[in-house]
Amino acid sequence: WSREEVNEFFAQNMQRIAKSLSPRRNCKKIIDRLVDEGNEIFLISHRAYPDYTEPFEVTIDWLERHEIKYNKLILSQSPDKSPECKEFNIDVMVDDRVGQCKKMRENGVNCIVMKTRYNKREKHDLPVATSWNNLYEELQKCKKKI
Repeated sequence: WSREEVNEFFAQNMQRIAKSLSPRRNCKKIIDRLVDEGNEIFLISHRAYPDYTEPFEVTIDWLERHEIKYNKLILSQSPDKSPECKEFNIDVMVDDRVGQCKKMRENGVNCIVMKTRYNKREKHDLPVATSWNNLYEELQKCKKKI
């Protein structure tokens, strides 16, 4: 596919696909545990037009349907979520985009890369979580450093 065809596919299908996705294994369990321990969960996402025409509504509906706890949902205006992390004093950001994690670290934001099948070959020196259970362990390490 050309870049234009890929973009058109996402513009026509991403919102529908996102509605049908399930949370990753142990996601809810770990987020519940973090909330129960007194942590605040700020979800920062860059869901933008044309892939999403109603990003906030789709995300809220998905979170409610899967009973995912959180304190605040923030839709970033750009893929670089550093400004939002700084504005809301985020201690640790978790993202699956290695380039964005590097950018956040350059801007003074602690970041953990959530390993996925599409980023597993990227080279970097950032902390990596291989699962939600492993993410909990990595967050505990970060907590000791903060």
